[in-house]
Amino acid sequence: MCNFGLFFASLFVGAYRLPGGLASTLQATGPLLIMAIAWLVLRERPSGAAILGGILGVIGVGILVLRAGFVVDGIGVAAALGSVAVSSLGFVLIKKWTPPVNLLTFTTWQLVAGGLFLTVLAALFEGPPPEITAAGWLGYAWIGIAGTGVAYLVWFRGLRRLSAASVGTLGLVNPLVATLLGITIAGEAFGPAQAIGVGAVLVGVLLGQPAVVDAAAHMLGRHRRQRGNSGPTADASDKRR
Repeated sequence: MCNFGLFFASLFVGAYRLPGGLASTLQATGPLLIMAIAWLVLRERPSGAAILGGILGVIGVGILVLRAGFVVDGIGVAAALGSVAVSSLGFVLIKKWTPPVNLLTFTTWQLVAGGLFLTVLAALFEGPPPEITAAGWLGYAWIGIAGTGVAYLVWFRGLRRLSAASVGTLGLVNPLVATLLGITIAGEAFGPAQAIGVGAVLVGVLLGQPAVVDAAAHMLGRHRRQRGNSGPTADASDKRR
């Protein structure tokens, strides 16, 4: 329910009632919420760098996608934030609970259960499904197989192997990829503000990866040691001269 049934229902209500930029910005708060829930449930305390990365990600996404003149819809905002809350809880529970089956079976049954819930929900509120064209079936196949099945299988595998902060900040790549596709395929404008937004998102993603932060700290420490060692040597050489 958290990963699929409630998540997708809330997500698309928010996307339908809100401007795309506002919906994306609200979704970008997910990494921070994942860190908070992981701290409470898993005792996985986020680092200062990861928290800073999450904040930079929200700012960067806002710069990328927010536009002036949008109207805020209360139901849409509640649905968008609700989708962030339930999915963040679901992602953390994936790390907490280890199922007695392999990851493919685990992902498949979650999709089936979430899909059954959404089928009942759609029947209650919208009636029977409309007629689907051949192009529509191709679209469903792409969304269902690649965009959902394969994507979540890889996502859950990452959740098992990485920290919650790492995976959460990696989710910030979504609006970044959408922006780049809009520029290259749809011919959307790309100016200095968008460049700043892209930079903020990339820095936020990198700060959320402990391996990257540790490597940067190691390189900085080595550089400082080299500078410290070179000082006395240089002074001694000057004295000999």
